[in-house]
Amino acid sequence: MEDAGSRVPSAAEGIRLIGLHGSHRAAGDKSNKTVTFGDSSAVSANRWASVGTVAGLGALWALSEQSDMVDPNYLPGPLATAQGFWTLLTTDSLSGTMLHEHILASLRRIGLGVMVGLLLGVPFGLVVGLSGVMRGAFDPLIGLFRHVPALTFLPLLFVWVGVGEPPLVAMLFVGAFFIIAFATYAGATSIHLTTVRAAQTLGTSKRQLLRYVIAPNALPDILMGIRVAVALSWATLFAGELLGSDTGLGAMIWTAREFFDNAVVAAGIIVIGTLAVTVDVAMRQLERHLVPWQGHG
Repeated sequence: MEDAGSRVPSAAEGIRLIGLHGSHRAAGDKSNKTVTFGDSSAVSANRWASVGTVAGLGALWALSEQSDMVDPNYLPGPLATAQGFWTLLTTDSLSGTMLHEHILASLRRIGLGVMVGLLLGVPFGLVVGLSGVMRGAFDPLIGLFRHVPALTFLPLLFVWVGVGEPPLVAMLFVGAFFIIAFATYAGATSIHLTTVRAAQTLGTSKRQLLRYVIAPNALPDILMGIRVAVALSWATLFAGELLGSDTGLGAMIWTAREFFDNAVVAAGIIVIGTLAVTVDVAMRQLERHLVPWQGHG
């Protein structure tokens, strides 16, 4: 019987190991590290400091309300904000739409825009990164449009696709597409030549090289691009909903502002912040699951 420990890996397994080795950096034992300054894996956030920051800001906010240090017309206190939030939960808002309907509308737009941007941006970024002709043709365009705010396309999108939901989703797609495409392009072009040559010595085909070497090495950059695209989508969507929608958290806050209901405005800001942080935390957990070697030195 063949000893499992002495079994020679097949060519496919060898290619996979080379691909993971090219992107993997072993975590190691932190207690044995002699140099920790500048090593992100040796630094972890102090949870008590985080709790203290949140508690301190909350105390200052409550104090401003109790002592009348700040005019509530400019900054509603915690109690007024809680009342505005309760109003949004239990009754129709000023626009006639419930809070959960605004939340679902905003999440649906971001989800559709980023998903389509992901489905088209990843293969486009790979093609541009791996083809000399495509890189020469599209590299300047990716570099240009990834710096242009997606909101600037909204007036044209109103003309091209009409008003309502389509231009908002298209605007988010444009922003997400160029960010994700550039991140994929950067990941595909950052692979060490020695890693590629090591895989080629095993007789790997282009498809195997893409699957086992290029894709694993580019995945951390792709996931980071998705996180950045989602984060920027919140700011872009908020501005877009002010201009072209009656639903969504941005439209809800703008309607409350027109009625001088700053408590609802403050509640809406907290809702957006909470949703954005929740989505980002979920993305971080997904990143740790898919690329566990990332961030370990």
